Amino acid sequence: MIDSDYPRLRIGAMIAQGFAVDAVRDGLNLKGASEVWGGPEFDHRPAWYFWLTTAPGAYQLRLEHVEPIELALRCILSVKYYPSKFEPAFDCFGSEERKLIRSGYFDQSNTPAFETQKWISQILFTVGRIDFLHDPGDGQTLLSFSAFDGIRRTDDFNDKIMPGTCDVEPPAAIAGELPAWDIGYPLFESLVGLETFLARKGPGRVILFERSDSADERIEYRKDTAPEYKTILTMFGPDTPVGSPLGNEVVARLTKGPAKIVYDLDVRGHQRHRGMVEAPTTLSDQWWVLADDDQYSATMPCSCR
Repeated sequence: MIDSDYPRLRIGAMIAQGFAVDAVRDGLNLKGASEVWGGPEFDHRPAWYFWLTTAPGAYQLRLEHVEPIELALRCILSVKYYPSKFEPAFDCFGSEERKLIRSGYFDQSNTPAFETQKWISQILFTVGRIDFLHDPGDGQTLLSFSAFDGIRRTDDFNDKIMPGTCDVEPPAAIAGELPAWDIGYPLFESLVGLETFLARKGPGRVILFERSDSADERIEYRKDTAPEYKTILTMFGPDTPVGSPLGNEVVARLTKGPAKIVYDLDVRGHQRHRGMVEAPTTLSDQWWVLADDDQYSATMPCSCR
């Protein structure tokens, strides 16, 4: 059994406070959110559905693993996307996934119906992972999103989409080319904004890592290009030039292998971009705008969809 109390309470607070303010919902493209109800399994591995105004489908954020890192807590969450059959990305998903979307297993919200959840394999529809780390000692919180930028997986591909994670199910074998990073990143973008609004503090540092998986023979690559496995890491506090032991440890772990830093922005000015003038991924200005708590007040009592 995993300890799900902290991530359940933290994400629940992010949803409750963020969705209570019209300007926050609008600024983060949030249309709706709901905790997933489905029996004992979700009691210990909570999950949430998110709907964005910029995506016709639905997202699921699901807790997969919790582990201590010295005095900090690391929560690993899988990101799934249930596409609408009317959007271009639908054809990029595997045949089994497309069949399920067209079936009666999904309701009008584009999420699995309550009575059919147990029939849908947890390995399907995965597009990436989110790591949530928190050190209560120095007040540091880290949020990261990791995914491939687009690959064509062979039918026998059954490896983890989340390198370095022991308890996360592998993704489905996908016959088409899936732009997983592009699909999953908008949810992460909204979650970072919700964390900013909850903490009333924007990320002090943003780092983008990339690693090539061209050595994996199980992956059939797009044309002549190997896919990049990308990770974006956002750090919230503490406000010191050297960061914190937690942040330094995570950066060291991410760069220990073949990954490299392709963009590094320290908002406090201690360190600037590495080799790039502009970020290769859009950074939402809402990540910092929402830290100003004086301009926002609640406009609705709850966040129910």
